[in-house]
Amino acid sequence: MSRVHDAVRAGDALRIDGTVYEAAGRMVLRTPDGSHWSEWLLVPVDSTPALALKEQTHRWLCLDEEALSLWRPEPLPPGLQPEALSHGDERVIDGQRYRVVERDSARVDSVQGDVGGEANIGAAFEYAELRSGQRKLSLEWDARGAAMTRGRTIGDHDLVAWSRAADGALAQRSGGPLTKVRRGRAAHVATAGSQRSDTGLTLFAGVGIAMLFALSLTRCKGDCQARIHPVTGQQERVCDDDGIRSRSGGRSYGGWNGK
Repeated sequence: MSRVHDAVRAGDALRIDGTVYEAAGRMVLRTPDGSHWSEWLLVPVDSTPALALKEQTHRWLCLDEEALSLWRPEPLPPGLQPEALSHGDERVIDGQRYRVVERDSARVDSVQGDVGGEANIGAAFEYAELRSGQRKLSLEWDARGAAMTRGRTIGDHDLVAWSRAADGALAQRSGGPLTKVRRGRAAHVATAGSQRSDTGLTLFAGVGIAMLFALSLTRCKGDCQARIHPVTGQQERVCDDDGIRSRSGGRSYGGWNGK
């Protein structure tokens, strides 16, 4: 879980790739099996949510059950039919071969702040996530249109750095500097000096972690194995590409009416 993402508030500024964005609104999205993720709409400070969605200058900051990711809109390739995709299918997009690693449906569970006025609670859509090595694409569609976004995995340290670059308050609110550690194939974040010595709370947290770990294994689509993280001492699962359960859906496609 990302404590920095949890600390994001409407109005927080982040300088990303030279552009200052402001967190405008947040959505929580849920799949039929109960999995959920949250996303913040990031809008250039000289724009508005509705205008940014229309002009495709927005970004989506996503926190799913696995990691943090940042997504930006991409033109939908001509002739690509998202509704025809199935898990395991391969497609060549922009000269690169991608494989569908997830195909599901979702709905908007809750909305806070301003997400452009088009994503309403209960709105449903389908999505497919495609991978080519470290490259990630998400296709989303409903009866009114379809869209594609390109994503990259990030860490808490990125949010802190972007906040500081924009002179934002998020870095201070989230609790100070973070240190990157390596967990599996992705860069994650650990916080030093924050352990509590209360034995009862530690035991309770350990039981909760074990339960969540057991549940996560049942959702894994591919070969997964358990191991002990060398820094935190907690159990974690490591899956091959077929076992990825990332939650990338829910980014608006120029409003839910398509581009």
